Amino acid sequence: TAVELAFLKATISKDETEMRRRIDELQRDEIYPYLSIRAYYMVYLRMYRHPIYPRVLSQGKEDPSAILLDVGCCIGTDVRKLVIDGYPASQVLGIDLRPEFLTLGHKLYGDAESCRIHFLAADIFALSKPLIAPRAPSSEATPYIHAGSLFHIWDEPTQHTLALRLVLLLRRRSGSTIFGRQPGLPEAGVIDDRMQRFRFGHSPASWTSLWKTVFEAVDGPEFASTRVKVEAELILGDPSVTPGGDTHHVLFWSVEIL
Repeated sequence: TAVELAFLKATISKDETEMRRRIDELQRDEIYPYLSIRAYYMVYLRMYRHPIYPRVLSQGKEDPSAILLDVGCCIGTDVRKLVIDGYPASQVLGIDLRPEFLTLGHKLYGDAESCRIHFLAADIFALSKPLIAPRAPSSEATPYIHAGSLFHIWDEPTQHTLALRLVLLLRRRSGSTIFGRQPGLPEAGVIDDRMQRFRFGHSPASWTSLWKTVFEAVDGPEFASTRVKVEAELILGDPSVTPGGDTHHVLFWSVEIL
């Protein structure tokens, strides 16, 4: 889209031919068979397209304690766009399991020496609050957590465990939000990703139930019913950005502390 093109020309090269050459080079270099790399999703702006992005961006500009944690940040495209739009880089932390992805991000964007965003190669299932605390002086937790195209990688029990990990990292303050997107289904079930791997896909109803269950376990039934707002909307994906031109459902969601 025009937004992606403007962003990539601003961050990679003003010369569109050179920009495309460098993106193609990264795509060929990638050794992991992730669809996000094969289909160039690593330069697709997921966070920017989320309905709550304007609110998150505005809060980040106003509140120096508004740390944003991007879990499964891949090469860091989303957080770089966030910072270009005005979110302070010192308040942004990108995490991915694969350090190679972070290195490829610096290679593509040419900012290994100049990037002020903090990137960390870590396993989210082992991540603890002390890693976040130094960047959030007023709290041990973070008010914004983004998880774009992450949950559907795992089976249903592991998705529950991941939700629990994120809830434990979230600040208990009005407005604190976990948000993201991933493939979903009208009825919860199995998603075939066309790479001979079958993943669990949530529906809006099952997704809402998941988060309510997790918050009940952590903070109790009353907190879950009165302080937690879950929004989940299933939309038909754009076939122009899907391998093979397939249509698929995308689940946009947010979990907010009231």
